[in-house]
Amino acid sequence: MGAVIEVVISGLLAGAQYALAAVGMTVIFRVNRPLNLATGAFFALGAYLAYQATVLGLPAYAGALPAAVAGVLLGAVVDRILIRPVREDPFAAAIVLLGLAILVEEGLLLVWGPANHSVVLRLPPTMVGRVVVNTEQAVTAAASTALLAALGLFLRSRAGLAVRATAADPEVAALAGINVGWVRTATFAAACGMAAVSGTFLSPLLILSPTIGRVPLIFSLSMVIAGGAGRIGGTLAASIGIGLASTIVAFYLTPAWSYILALVIIMAALVRRADGSLTLSPGRNPA
Repeated sequence: MGAVIEVVISGLLAGAQYALAAVGMTVIFRVNRPLNLATGAFFALGAYLAYQATVLGLPAYAGALPAAVAGVLLGAVVDRILIRPVREDPFAAAIVLLGLAILVEEGLLLVWGPANHSVVLRLPPTMVGRVVVNTEQAVTAAASTALLAALGLFLRSRAGLAVRATAADPEVAALAGINVGWVRTATFAAACGMAAVSGTFLSPLLILSPTIGRVPLIFSLSMVIAGGAGRIGGTLAASIGIGLASTIVAFYLTPAWSYILALVIIMAALVRRADGSLTLSPGRNPA
């Protein structure tokens, strides 16, 4: 029974960690329209920075700050140079983002090499009764929750009004004096930073390789689509549910089955969309 509880707790914590990347993808879709198919690349970047932190003798989550900075800066450059010219063409934007993901994979290969790496846990586990809890995972899941709460508060504040207005109607927002272009860039950059931090937080659970971002991309897509693209609350709920389900499947079967589960969720959600019970169109309320 203790093992079951431990798996459930780990799944819930993993869902909170994955939610950062998935909610970031949803925010980009709300404001910028294209799905960020390079989310996995930013996730991988954050994971490798966590690995580098452990090489220096620090806990993996010490890489979160440099990962966030790198993700935000790279995301801003990508939006201004690559996404802005093709924003109105979803197919072109998808190709550009996939190309970016491949470039990041090649960059990781050049810097860290083709060998697999693992991220060492620096903090001892915590005993809660007879249940063993991964201390680093609990800390990073709490940090993920705090960041998501801060995002929610920001979107409901006066400062977040520009983001909400741009998501609702960019033309009206521009007429109201909002610099829509810079709002989109800031949103894309912030979401890329969230994906990088998510990679940092989840790195101890993964085997790192240059292509590590592909699986988190599938998970993030399943969470966004299952939650209803453009709906932050739905994406958050789907992240917790899918994180829990995938952890249980990986523990009792194999990790490969958890990836299959994510693909099945994507296909099932898209089939539901065909009969009108699920939509991929941005809603009217970014929250």
